[in-house]
Amino acid sequence: MFADMLEALAGGDSFATNVNMVNTGQVSDIEAGAVVETNALVRANEIRPLSTGGFPRQVRSMITTHVDTIETIIEASRTGDVDEAFKGFLIDPQIRTLSPEDSRNMFAELISAETSYLDDWKLDESTVLSESATYE
Repeated sequence: MFADMLEALAGGDSFATNVNMVNTGQVSDIEAGAVVETNALVRANEIRPLSTGGFPRQVRSMITTHVDTIETIIEASRTGDVDEAFKGFLIDPQIRTLSPEDSRNMFAELISAETSYLDDWKLDESTVLSESATYE
């Protein structure tokens, strides 16, 4: 599929596929600017999202929750604020099933496992990490 996309971008036959792109209105129920998986037309020098309209209410609410989770964590990443990222982590429906202590400890374990990639994060300033029994 990647080769087909490259060929289309280079001027070959147009190619329709799914891609991850910034929402510019092609998914009407999701906020503009969020990255969405969308249908797209790939052709010479262009990947153009195709409008898909909206979602049924039940699906829309699930997707909106995931967008809120991801966007909150992305915003926290811009400042390196671990505690703000934890707030985004807590939005996730699967995390909401855990106790506050288990949520904090799981988050701390994830941070511990990825510390080598978090140079710009303010790990030492995090209340969430300092209160976790699992953060190393």
